[in-house]
Amino acid sequence: RRCRGRDGGCGVRPPQAPAPRSQAGDRSSGSSDRAVRRGFTLVELLVVIAIIAVLVGLLLPAVQSVRESARRTQCMNNLRQIGLGFSIYADSHKRFPAATAFGSTFASGFTQILPQMEETAAFEQYDRTKPAMENAAVIAQRIPLFLCPSMTFRREAPDPTCDEVGAPASYAVCTGSGDAWVIPHDGIFVDEKEPPVRIRNVSDGLSKTLLAGELDYGLSNYRRSLCKTNRAGIRWGNTSWGMGYAGYSMATLFGTYNADRLINGNREYQTFRSDHPNGCVFVMGDTATRFVDDSDDPTVLRAAATRAGGESMSLP
Repeated sequence: RRCRGRDGGCGVRPPQAPAPRSQAGDRSSGSSDRAVRRGFTLVELLVVIAIIAVLVGLLLPAVQSVRESARRTQCMNNLRQIGLGFSIYADSHKRFPAATAFGSTFASGFTQILPQMEETAAFEQYDRTKPAMENAAVIAQRIPLFLCPSMTFRREAPDPTCDEVGAPASYAVCTGSGDAWVIPHDGIFVDEKEPPVRIRNVSDGLSKTLLAGELDYGLSNYRRSLCKTNRAGIRWGNTSWGMGYAGYSMATLFGTYNADRLINGNREYQTFRSDHPNGCVFVMGDTATRFVDDSDDPTVLRAAATRAGGESMSLP
C-alpha cells in the first residue's frame, strides 16, 4: 500500500543514529571513577600512620646509636692527639708537664702543650708571670681538640655571673687515685712542687697507666654556692682546659666513677665522668685510647690511675 505524509513515510520515523560521545567526556568520567577507587578510608590511613610510627620507633634508636658511635670515635681521636702532645713534650723536656705550673700561677698541663697541639700563637700570648685568671685572652679560646662532641653543656660556659673566664673543655689529666688537691700525687701528673715525673718513673708501664680522660658538666646536684655574684641554681661542673685546678683540668679516681651527681661529699667533682652512655674514654701513657665501661672492675681502674703501684692488672 502507499503511505502519504510529509516525511514520505507511513507515520513511522526511520531509526536515528545515536549522537557520538566526546572522547574528552569519556576520559573525564573514567578519571573521576578511578579517583574515587584510589582513595583511602580513615581506617586505612590510621593503619598506615601506625606502621610509620612503629618503623620510626625501631629505626630511631639505631640511628642515635650510630651517631653516638661516631662521636665516641671522634672523642677517642681527640684524646689520642692530646696523648701524643704530652708524649712529645715528655720526650723533649725529659719529663711530663706538671698538673699546675709557672710558679703557682695555676697554668694547666694543657696550657703547657699548646705548641704540640699546633696552638703556638696562643701559647706565645700567655704571660707566665701572671695567674691563669689574668690570661683570659688565651684561656677563653675554645679549642675544638679539647671538646668531646658527645658533651652536653647544661649551662653557659664560661659563665661571667659565676666569675668564670676560661673556655670549657671535656678532658682532664690524671693525678692518680687520691685527692687531686693533696700532695703527693701517685699519677703521671703531679704538682709543680713535687719531683717531676719522667718516663722511667712510670714503673707500672705507660700502656697500663692513665694519662688523661673525660670530665663533663653532668653533676645534677653540684650547686653554684662558690660563685661570688650568682649563687642560685645548679653549676653542673667546671671543666676548663686553661685552669690548673682539681675539677677543672685535673681529675682522679677518688670518688664514684662516672657519676651523674655528688655522692661522697665533693669527691665526684674531681672524678672522671662523661656524657657517653655507660663509660668514659681515656688515653694511656703510650697514647693508646680505651673506653672504660661502668661495669668494669673499679679496682683495675684505680690501679691504672697510679704510675708505680706495682699492680699487674690491665684495663680491657
